[in-house]
Amino acid sequence: MFMPRTQADVDFEEQQAKLARFLAGTGDKPLDLYTNEEHSAIWRRARVMLKAEKLLDACEFALTTLSGLSSEEFSAGGDRIARDRLVQAITEANEYGFDSQRRLRECREAVRSSIQINNATTL
Repeated sequence: MFMPRTQADVDFEEQQAKLARFLAGTGDKPLDLYTNEEHSAIWRRARVMLKAEKLLDACEFALTTLSGLSSEEFSAGGDRIARDRLVQAITEANEYGFDSQRRLRECREAVRSSIQINNATTL
């Protein structure tokens, strides 16, 4: 679905382009985002840098929320607001949205490992 670009979107993209050109050292020359992988990576890095404050805020909120939840609150969905806030911040920092499937294997392995460590330390 096509979303009309707002002036805020245009202004943000101009900031992103300016920061990306600075990071790439190209001066006023535009980056080659289509054939130069380094320029594409710098473009993405600039976007994340400009969204860093919102990302940090979402992380702090999620960590505080999750660390204060009881098992019952968590199983009843008390973590939902923290997850939603993280998804929104990540989506805004990533031009192409949030793809949870990309990290699924890594996250499942981390959960298994955490459970093993927890079981070994509580015996």
